[in-house]
Amino acid sequence: PSEEPGKSVKSLWQEAFDALQAAEPERIEKYKDRLALVVGDDTIPPDSPEGLQILSRKGLEQMEEKRKKFTVLIAGGAISLTGFITGTVELIELSKGLINSAVEGVPPANFVWAGICLVLPLLTNPIAAKKANETGFTYVTSQIEFYLALESLILSSTAGYAAQKPLRDSVLELYRLVIDFQIQSVLYFSRPSVSNLARDMVRYDDWEGMLSTIKEQEDEVIKRADKIISAGSYEKLHKVHQESLRTTKTMQSLLKVAEEHLEVAKENLQVMKSIQASLTPDEEKCLRLLRVSDYKFYKDRIKERVQGTCLWCLDNQKYQEWLGSASGVLLVSADPGCGKSVLAKYLVEEGLPESATVCYFFFKDADQNTLKQALCALLHQLFQRMPHLIKHAMGAFRSNGDKLTETTSALWEILINSLSDPGAGPIIFVLDALDECQEQEMKSLADMLEAWFRTSNRRGGAPSNLKFLLTARPYERVTGAIQQLEDYFPTIRIKGENEWKCLGEEINAVIHHRIDELFKGKPPAVQERLRKRMLAIPHRTYLWMHLVFDFLQSHLFKATPKGVDEIIAILPNTVHDAYARILDKCQPDAHVQVRKTLLSVVGAYRPLTVRELQIIFELNSHSESPPEPDLESDEEFKNRIREYCGLFISIHDNKVFLIHQTAKEFLLNSQAVSWLLPFDAVQADISMAETCIAFLNIPGLNEDLDNFHRDFSGPGHMYSRGMSKFHIQEALSQKPFRDYATTFWHQHSREIAEMHNSVRAGYQNLLDCSQPFTQIWLRYGLEVLHSHRFEGNSIVAALLEPDEEIVSLLLGYGLGLNTKSLDGNTPLHYLVRGHRTSARLINLLLDRGADPNSVDRDGRTPLHTEMSTDICALLVDAGSQVNQQDNFGQSPLFYHDSDGIKYLLSRGADPSVVSTSGKTALHYAACDEEVRTLVDAGLKVDATDGSGSTPLHTCLANDACAALLELGGSVHARDKSGRTPLMRFETDFPALKTPPYYQNKAKELLAAGADPNARCHLDSKTPLHYLCTGRSLLEFDDIEECVKSLISAGAHIDAKDGKGNTPLLLLMRRPWQTPDGQLLDKMEYGIQEEIAELLVQAGADIDLPSGEDGRTPRQLLSEAARSCETSPSHKGCVIVHFPVLRSIFGVEDLGDV
Repeated sequence: PSEEPGKSVKSLWQEAFDALQAAEPERIEKYKDRLALVVGDDTIPPDSPEGLQILSRKGLEQMEEKRKKFTVLIAGGAISLTGFITGTVELIELSKGLINSAVEGVPPANFVWAGICLVLPLLTNPIAAKKANETGFTYVTSQIEFYLALESLILSSTAGYAAQKPLRDSVLELYRLVIDFQIQSVLYFSRPSVSNLARDMVRYDDWEGMLSTIKEQEDEVIKRADKIISAGSYEKLHKVHQESLRTTKTMQSLLKVAEEHLEVAKENLQVMKSIQASLTPDEEKCLRLLRVSDYKFYKDRIKERVQGTCLWCLDNQKYQEWLGSASGVLLVSADPGCGKSVLAKYLVEEGLPESATVCYFFFKDADQNTLKQALCALLHQLFQRMPHLIKHAMGAFRSNGDKLTETTSALWEILINSLSDPGAGPIIFVLDALDECQEQEMKSLADMLEAWFRTSNRRGGAPSNLKFLLTARPYERVTGAIQQLEDYFPTIRIKGENEWKCLGEEINAVIHHRIDELFKGKPPAVQERLRKRMLAIPHRTYLWMHLVFDFLQSHLFKATPKGVDEIIAILPNTVHDAYARILDKCQPDAHVQVRKTLLSVVGAYRPLTVRELQIIFELNSHSESPPEPDLESDEEFKNRIREYCGLFISIHDNKVFLIHQTAKEFLLNSQAVSWLLPFDAVQADISMAETCIAFLNIPGLNEDLDNFHRDFSGPGHMYSRGMSKFHIQEALSQKPFRDYATTFWHQHSREIAEMHNSVRAGYQNLLDCSQPFTQIWLRYGLEVLHSHRFEGNSIVAALLEPDEEIVSLLLGYGLGLNTKSLDGNTPLHYLVRGHRTSARLINLLLDRGADPNSVDRDGRTPLHTEMSTDICALLVDAGSQVNQQDNFGQSPLFYHDSDGIKYLLSRGADPSVVSTSGKTALHYAACDEEVRTLVDAGLKVDATDGSGSTPLHTCLANDACAALLELGGSVHARDKSGRTPLMRFETDFPALKTPPYYQNKAKELLAAGADPNARCHLDSKTPLHYLCTGRSLLEFDDIEECVKSLISAGAHIDAKDGKGNTPLLLLMRRPWQTPDGQLLDKMEYGIQEEIAELLVQAGADIDLPSGEDGRTPRQLLSEAARSCETSPSHKGCVIVHFPVLRSIFGVEDLGDV
């Protein structure tokens, strides 16, 4: 017998566990608590079969998630990390086997070994992997099969108890050591890394000593087993031990790869830090400038994903295909409350491949809702992580300065150039809540994406390193705009709104879990009834579930089936129903303050802080001299506001939000809560205006700003004394809410007529220019909004809104009617050129004495601006000179559209005026009607300017070109350089270009008889020569179509110019690098490749020598290749930059030609 006579049967694992528990009860208790936390249900002990099953399932689920992630990485081609990724996938598969072995053991061995379910998923992290090898966790865990086999082999022995006892005691001690080691390991890996760092520094945990003792005990067990158990059993034991050792080596080697990756990551981090440290002052300034919004804040306030959710997207075939592809766009649409933002946050923080640079932007209605903000955020993240790319921003930064962040086209161009950099690597952009982006801005983004992918596709495929993931509600304005990319990415969209079955299953699982968690003390029959009734409610979403469980927690109900039915009967069936129930709970004596609070949160132009909201809450905005609010601590006010507003209000990072975008929609559109009414956007503006105005009129509030007033005592002093808006903002921020009120009070005051009389008095007080604070808000508040330098001109500031009442009041003080800005503009200039031109305000300024003939620094009067005929009439009636010429010799006629031209001609404008370059207004005509009006007025259709160019030479608008031809314009006319209109592929007036610019002009001219083989008198070039040389090809839209048109019309492919160059030779002579040694933009040399392909396909000879130096196109390409490879800024670059050319010319190694 293998047991001692008279003793009850107890497994060796149980004996070892009992011994350890007696010696270290506190450690065992911590271990149980840790496992119980993972199980997540107090009614299920972690060492019960059900608890072990949950531990196993969760461990396997985590491993499976990581396996999917890293498998996709391999498919996506993460070349630099292939060893790490492949090894990680193997480690995951091995770990899954160990988890299964752990929970299949005998109690309490399975309870002890189940702890590895918590640790193994962590080992895909290089830092954890390194520590696992160092501590010995890898070794002990991989021996699990060996340890589990020991007891069964001993029990099968025929030796008596006395003979077995030494071996039995050795195994018992080994088990005790292993159990203790594993429990300490689980506790170690579960602690925060900071805590472990302190323990490691003082060698608190003797891992080396514990592992050494375990190995010594193993040796002793094997020696004793050799003497006691049968040869067959010993051979089996030896075999298991050897297999376990092989597992150890495999696991250690796989983790070693992860360790090596950690070292590489450290090296890369150090490189990045050194690169960032080497940024020039201008580059650092540029990087700071791009941080226009707190994009991280909006991501962090999103709730964490619950494991097992969002699978309606993550398991979707389209998502998997997008994840595995090298490039592409994926739009994930779903109804409100389905977890789109939670999904986006999860993907950004952990769900997407670590080999890619992941940048993000979470749109937020009324705050983060512009394309400029999104582009700035993406560029800021991109340059932070890859500082070497910031070089692509510096040209635009030098050109635009602080205005760069306001120039969408410049930001987009920087982004495209950065992504095209050979050193950019794979990049993923995640844009969440696209439906909360301003509609026109969102359309611009879609158009930019479509244009880029269309152009890239023509150049040989979509960009190989860029992916976009977009989330939005399924609104037509969003999905329709993005759907235009379907030609390039057929699987572009996941329709979450159609995934109700999968989404419903996820929500059902969470409902089960939440009921178990919240109502575990209720009878099982009650829990089951609650489950059944809740699952029967249709159209469930995550947001609805969140609101409903809060409702259930705040309502007592009988713990009987009938009690459940009664509470279910009053349960909100929809999200809007839940919102109404929340407000119904509000006490009547709090209605006024709650309405004011909600109006403020809805109407604010940026998120309010807790302190700012408390000021609004407490302020009596209808008092002519309101006292300063009596404020409590922020924490106390948080509790009070939550009591009043319930779940409507969410507080994150001390800023106040509505719980969800749908809450704002409910408040603005619902008629369900009578005491809230009226409640709309206008009421929100009125409420905020009243509060801001009352606050700014608190006696003594702004006394601390008297020093700043002295810096505004004369024009330009704000800048000449080094005083910037940022200095003032810092001073304003010394008192809570003052910065907001100063910046936005006037913007909120658009409905001034609706305000209380006391508020109107405060409004007029803020317009009193004798008051110091008025000078501050005029220059600071409106400058923040519009970024203009007002030079002390209060009227100019007011006109930027514009607001007739404020202008009238300012004029009453006799302020700055004809004062000029730095650009020489008067208030009348600003008003005429503004986006909200007002005839009444223009009349007001003219009646008060504004000079209609005042000129800016370019010599232009207000009439030198395209405008409506009624505004034009006001200026002319006030004495504006219709023939006054600016510094370029151009009269107002040059600047107006067809209606304006007709009106000015009727008021005496002279059509024969010519500019300093000899051009007439006909050279500027942008459409058919303008051409006909000016020709009817007496202008000659073939009038030439100083360079001999006719309007047909410079015209690019399609219908204008057709009209000129119809009225007799000559396609054979030549300028002083001897060029015909067909040879002029540029314009002096880029603003007049009508897409697709050059292609249409070429077709119109050829159809009218233009000669495709005409030669310039000076250099013998044909139109095809001019297309292949000269200016940047990026300035030509659809230039390939122009080439095709000329070839189809019979253009000679190998015609030689005066120097003996064919069009292909000129194309090959184009520079492949910028003057400072940078490779040309990827898109530009892509165009050169495509034109070369068209010419070769049409018969161009790639070995035809030039009459200039005897070189052939093939040789010129070879020289370009060698030049790029040796470029200092592109050292190591290979000639893969010219893949199409290499194929066209049939050359493998261009450098050897």
